[in-house]
Amino acid sequence: MSKKIGINFTNVDGTQQAIPVNAAAANLLGVMQMDLKNYDQAKLLFKQAVAFFPQFAGASQNLQACEEKTKTPGKPATPKKPGK
Repeated sequence: MSKKIGINFTNVDGTQQAIPVNAAAANLLGVMQMDLKNYDQAKLLFKQAVAFFPQFAGASQNLQACEEKTKTPGKPATPKKPGK
């Protein structure tokens, strides 16, 4: 995938970002997985999109949405113990 070719991506707030094709493709695949309710695979793809282009607001928002979908209701996050 190309890192040089960009695609304009419209964010939720209406602003636009030029996104490298590899990040846009990973985000699109993540959206498809999210539509299929395959949230774990979608999260991996959104994380990949953000790794390709850390400023990718749309992929970050999609990742957050998946995290919300997979969060266990009423169960707080377990804090990690120091040193582990």
